[in-house]
Amino acid sequence: MPKLTETNTLYLRLVCIDPPLTAKRSDGAEFGLQDKKEIVQLGELQPDGSLIFTCAVQVRPRQGDAPPDFAGPFVHGPRGDRFLYLSLRGSDGRWVKRLKIPLAEIPWAEIGKVQLQQGGLTATVPGTGVARTRPLEGWRAYAG
Repeated sequence: MPKLTETNTLYLRLVCIDPPLTAKRSDGAEFGLQDKKEIVQLGELQPDGSLIFTCAVQVRPRQGDAPPDFAGPFVHGPRGDRFLYLSLRGSDGRWVKRLKIPLAEIPWAEIGKVQLQQGGLTATVPGTGVARTRPLEGWRAYAG
């Protein structure tokens, strides 16, 4: 179980299957993990056509029985409804599509497993999703 009195770093890995774009286009259109400054981090293309995105987030100290709370440059939304954005930006610079990947469902137990394995959490999402897009099989710990 994570320490209750200090902030911990947690590594997250998102696997996006059927992404709308697999690379930045020459016209400027791009798809990736969006930070708070609206910069898009491109994913790593896999042989099966999926993209992998990674980022570090901070898990704030546990408050009683409250669910985990997250912070960091890629974490969006208010406390209790934090999420990551996978975003498609068109060639005109406007957002065409943004997938909100919720973090609120990450249980303390999975965070504890990560600390023991010195790894992170991974989730798979469909690039065909819209708006709030939940991981297909939840968040799971992986070894470092």
